[in-house]
Amino acid sequence: MILYLHDTPYKVRNEVAANIDNIDTVELVESCLVNNKNLMLSADDGYKSVINLLPLLEKYNVRLLFFVTTGLIEKTVYPYEVEISNFLEKNSSCKYSGETLELEGAQEKDDFFKALHQRLKYLSLEQRDYLVHNFFSENGTNRNQYQKNVFMTWDDLLQIKQHPLVEIGSHCVSHIFLPSQTIADIYYELRESKERLEEKLECKVTKLSYPYGGNDLKVRLLARLAGYKEAYGTHNKKSKAMNQARIGIRALI
Repeated sequence: MILYLHDTPYKVRNEVAANIDNIDTVELVESCLVNNKNLMLSADDGYKSVINLLPLLEKYNVRLLFFVTTGLIEKTVYPYEVEISNFLEKNSSCKYSGETLELEGAQEKDDFFKALHQRLKYLSLEQRDYLVHNFFSENGTNRNQYQKNVFMTWDDLLQIKQHPLVEIGSHCVSHIFLPSQTIADIYYELRESKERLEEKLECKVTKLSYPYGGNDLKVRLLARLAGYKEAYGTHNKKSKAMNQARIGIRALI
């Protein structure tokens, strides 16, 4: 059984208004390792906090597949989920499509976040960036102030790569939902991230995690063509080499 993770802090320090599904504390991860034998860990995106998992790898002798989004490392993209979540933590109202929305409670913020996330998830990188930029402009604020330095650097990755229980894999360049993109964009995301990781880390990269778990036959064939030997989705019922099943932490606790 393979567990997929994202941000793995020791504690959730703030009241998270949204994006809570992408935050898995070290305590929760350890509870899963204690209660589930033959568990392997995987972590997506490239959060610095993944370093917190290293003592658990050694304590329980468990492997970690660390799937890195190269655009997050090189700061050419930033996950809108984190930006918007950070905005919602600090604001009880927002403007959206010409309307002012009152978001007083956590549930209202969560509902708004999920609706906006659903709209943005399937877009191209350019469409997504345009709409996120407009959201922050409409609210009279600079999106950069909601972008925290939470992702690894290349030097960080060179260090963690040395750990005998860690293997680095690709999570594409821009964290876009691959099945809704053009063939050219899909292949670029797959091939460019693989080549960049291999160049900077001086190691072979043969494993891939699909952003959002999104894949179809076209994506899987292009992943093979790009040189991947294994690829991982999320919650898929049938596990195959290019669409291996993983489970979220909340299914185990």
